[in-house]
Amino acid sequence: MYPGSGSLLSVLTHSTQRTPLVMGKPNPTMLECVIQKCALDPPRTCMVGDRLDTDILFGISGGLSTLCVLTGVASEADILAPDAPQATFYTTSLSDLGKSHM
Repeated sequence: MYPGSGSLLSVLTHSTQRTPLVMGKPNPTMLECVIQKCALDPPRTCMVGDRLDTDILFGISGGLSTLCVLTGVASEADILAPDAPQATFYTTSLSDLGKSHM
């Protein structure tokens, strides 16, 4: 088991008596930097990830479409839970995107 960033942050906050600026997902500051650096157009951008609590929430909070891929952390039961962050789309694998659905 590895400690999460929250436990490490707590040590730094306590020892320095300073409040850190959090930049990781799902913090909107990180997305603002990515949008600016990559000249992204949010209405035409889709956040793809396998974690509802970071990747998908990151996209939602930034006004992006989201695609949850079920090859990692999230399961179909997770994404269908009423209290879960709701991805715009979901798929079982990125390879599904190249398949023809006629």
